Formats: sequence, C-alpha cells, structure tokens
Amino acid sequence: MERSAGALQALIQLKQCGVAAAQHRLVEAAAELARAAESLATVERGRDDAETALAARVTAAREPPRSAAALVAEQCYRERLERELQGWADRAVVAGRECAAARSREEQAQRALAAAQSELRAFERHRERQERAARRRLELIDERRLDDLRVRAGDSAAQRKRVPTGR
Repeated sequence: MERSAGALQALIQLKQCGVAAAQHRLVEAAAELARAAESLATVERGRDDAETALAARVTAAREPPRSAAALVAEQCYRERLERELQGWADRAVVAGRECAAARSREEQAQRALAAAQSELRAFERHRERQERAARRRLELIDERRLDDLRVRAGDSAAQRKRVPTGR
C-alpha cells in the first residue's frame, strides 16, 4: 500500500513538473509574441515613414521641373522609395505571420498548461481517494480487531464464570 502511495506521489510530482514546464513554455511563448508584435510595430513604422517620404516626393514631382537631370534624379529617388516601401510591406507580411505563429504557440502552450493542470488535479483526486480508502480499510481492520478482543474478553469472562470452584 505504501509502495503504491509512493508511486502515486512520484507521479503527482512528475505531473507538477509537467505543469511547471508548461507554465515556462507559456511564458516563453508570451515573450516571443511580444517580440514579434514589437517587430511588426517597427516594420509598420518604417513602412509609414517610407509612405510619407514617397508622398512628399510625389508632391515635389508635381512642381515644375528645373532640369532634365533633376527629373532623372527625382525619378530614381522615387523608384528607390517605392522599392523601399515594397520591402517594408514584405517585411510587414513576414512580421504579421511571425506574430500569428507566436500567438498560435502561446495558445497551444496555454492549452498544454490547462491539460497538465487538469491531469495533476485528477492524480491528486485519485491519491486522495486511495488515501481515504486505505484509512477506511485500516479503520475496518481496527474495528474487527476490537470486536475480536471484545469477543475473546467475553469468552474469557464466561469461562471464568463456568469454571468449577472445586468445592
């Protein structure tokens, strides 16, 4: 009985370790999500800056041209800004995917933690049931022993009364 209680206690400790590990994974996933969200915010700020610069160049291009060289330089600069803007847009897509993946991992870690906690509670309930059953068995054994002692005591008293005195 003690061996089974010890084994059950070891299993509970193992489950507690599993809960702690799941909590750790949840913290890591939350940190990863925070980093991905910050990365996405940085990308979005860069994209906004590039859009602002491009809009300023488009506005400047509407002014009357000064020279052909200035027009070519302006066109080259605008094309570079458009490529930069496209790069920011591509990075925003990647950062958005990373955020979604991190969010998914965090949700998975939360589910794993909930499952580990549930399993731990089930093992603890099982252990409590086993302990109650063991206590009840011991109580029954003690009651039987007391009953046996009472019967024996009663038999001894009855025998003493029946023993002839020899007179």
